[in-house]
Amino acid sequence: EELPEPPRAAQELAARIRAWADRGVSGYLIDKYAWPRLARFVYFADYDIMPGKVSIPDLIAKRDGGTASRGEQALLSLLSRAVVKPEDFLQGDQNEKLIRALELAGNDISDEVFRYWTQNTELEVKLAVMQPETGAAPPFNAGPILEIRVYNKRHRMSVHFDERSRGFVWFFSFLSYFTAIEDTANSNLILLLDEPGLSLHGRAQHDLLDLIDDRLAPRHQVIYTTHSPFMVAPDHLERVRTVIDVDDKGTVVSSEI
Repeated sequence: EELPEPPRAAQELAARIRAWADRGVSGYLIDKYAWPRLARFVYFADYDIMPGKVSIPDLIAKRDGGTASRGEQALLSLLSRAVVKPEDFLQGDQNEKLIRALELAGNDISDEVFRYWTQNTELEVKLAVMQPETGAAPPFNAGPILEIRVYNKRHRMSVHFDERSRGFVWFFSFLSYFTAIEDTANSNLILLLDEPGLSLHGRAQHDLLDLIDDRLAPRHQVIYTTHSPFMVAPDHLERVRTVIDVDDKGTVVSSEI
């Protein structure tokens, strides 16, 4: 029912299920036993990375209005993992306490990232709360401003989070988002990853496959799309399905590799 343009098959299925729920005992059985056991779908794409800087009032407004982007939702997930709400930053005397909580959460996620991310282990994620710069354009003219930076210990310099290697940013954003959802989920998860290796070179894509096999697949079902041969594990070709657009047939899914 929440699909923006539900196809007829989905509309018919929704109507059929609603009809079951209206039949007394059937509805009770569905609500009490079936619904709590349904898997939860979690979708994450390359463009869902966390922003490097947000205006707290703007983030609150988007969250409350249901217009937060998936990247902003990933940031909200990081805040949730630190047991912090955006409103807490509006209390000026709490900033030091909040930053410590966020750094602990960031360090926790970073440690997990570096279990798999072998490309550069000299990185740290740092957070800071600042006031708006003079003449800043909306929404950054309203503070406080929460800024996420990636510090390179080797070069002893930092950049905005979203200016860092997009592969590392994707790794960090995804694990922040996924871990927070996993912590609150009361059912199994089916993870839908749209081109997860798009911004990664071959060796980094191998790291991503290790992450999927070691961290995700033992507990959840993972379905991902890719155009990259590096994202196809040669020792697990039985997992692969090719998707081809065939004239006069439409989309054809095959296990023939």
